[in-house]
Order: sequence, then structure tokens, then C-alpha cells
Amino acid sequence: MPGRTIRARLVLLDADVIIELFRQGIWDALVSKVQVFVTPTVVKEVRFYPDPASGQRRRVDLQSYVDDSRIHLLDAEAESLDATRDACGKCLAIHPGELYSLAALKAADNACKFCTADKAAIQALVLLDMTDRAVSMERMLGDAGVGRKQPLARQFDDEYLQKWLRSGAVLKAGSAAL
Repeated sequence: MPGRTIRARLVLLDADVIIELFRQGIWDALVSKVQVFVTPTVVKEVRFYPDPASGQRRRVDLQSYVDDSRIHLLDAEAESLDATRDACGKCLAIHPGELYSLAALKAADNACKFCTADKAAIQALVLLDMTDRAVSMERMLGDAGVGRKQPLARQFDDEYLQKWLRSGAVLKAGSAAL
């Protein structure tokens, strides 16, 4: 929420955020300052990023970061996936990767924050009573002291996150009234 300090030192990252971190050239800086978690689906999903300088697609090998413990896997079990799908599926069209990440986050017993720019996943955090686990890329980078090389696109800023959290609250209130 505005004005509230969120110290994100354990962060589960969605694919869109990882791609932007590589695009900005600040992935390694973040990984050196924050304990980063990813799901197995994100490891498989993130394969390339667009290099803004050359316009070329650059390869990403997240598995090598997992293998040498620079980042960590956060997994979800089938029951957690089913419960997450049941809680959100009727209201939101969530992609399988985000659904998996939300299920893994819900099952995690740590203070891990979730950083995504996917509006349905942000709304789902509200439906799953995990609003306090949301963090924007803008806030995460600021908390970690990682500077950006280019301005962030709107979907990565705190205002965007807050907008979709509010939308999720409206959705939750509407579904509770039914």
C-alpha cells in the first residue's frame, strides 16, 4: 500500500519480470542482493530476452542459476494447484505459469514476496488472501538498492500493482456477495 515499506529479501519472480531484468541488464545485480525463487515452469518458460542495444534475442539459462544455487526453485504440489485453481479459476483467466507460481507461493511457509506484472495474477493474490505478499518490480529494485538502466514500463511500477490489487479487492467483494 502507498507509503508502506516492503522489504523484499525473498522474492518469487514471474517470467515477465525476469525477462525485463535481463533486458535491463540488472538480473545479476538483483540476484546478488536478494534471495530469488522461481518455479520449474518459469525455468522452462524463460528462454530468451530481447537485447535493446542490438535488437537480437539473447539466450537465458535459468537452470544454470539453479544448479549453482544463485537462485532457488519453489515447487507446488497437485493439491495446492487444485486449491489455487478453485479459488481463482471462476473469476480470473490465469495462465498456467502464474497459477503454478501462486500455488507455490501459497504453500511456502516463508516471507517470500511475489513479483509479477500479470494483472490476473495480481488480482488473484487478493482472492487468495496474499495481498501482503505482492511487490512491484519498482519497489523490489528500490528495496534491494538496484538501479535501473532504462525507465521501467508502466506494468512494473508500484502504481500499476496497486491498481490491480484494488481491482482484485472489488472482485473478491463481488464474489463474496454471490
